[in-house]
Amino acid sequence: MVLLYYFFIYLPSQKKSQANNRPLQHHQATQTEPIIHVKNEEPGAVQFPSAQSIPDPQVIQQLVKDKQELQKDISQKEKTIIGLNNSYSKLETKSQQELDNLKKELEIKEAKIKELTEIETSVDQMIKNIKELNEEIEK
Repeated sequence: MVLLYYFFIYLPSQKKSQANNRPLQHHQATQTEPIIHVKNEEPGAVQFPSAQSIPDPQVIQQLVKDKQELQKDISQKEKTIIGLNNSYSKLETKSQQELDNLKKELEIKEAKIKELTEIETSVDQMIKNIKELNEEIEK
């Protein structure tokens, strides 16, 4: 339905309006069609035979400015992300070092506990031997 409207109503009306707005042209032996200056909605715009227009230079400047601002914003966000990633990496490294240090301390303390337990067992055995010797001496 939309295609029917486009081909039978919209296109013919566009061709009629373009034909009415064009000034008389002189036939020239060039490969390109001449530029047609037609009043358009955009001030300062030039209309070509293909119905394309060149936007106002101020619009172009504004678009370039907007593009530069967006690129600057993207660049700043990329720097922020890189900074956050670096901070995360440093924090991860620091946490891993602390974890490794705590594991070493734990191993050292476990070794000391084992050593003290062995010493306690030895002391208990010595006390037992001393009691036995005292009992033999008293007999």
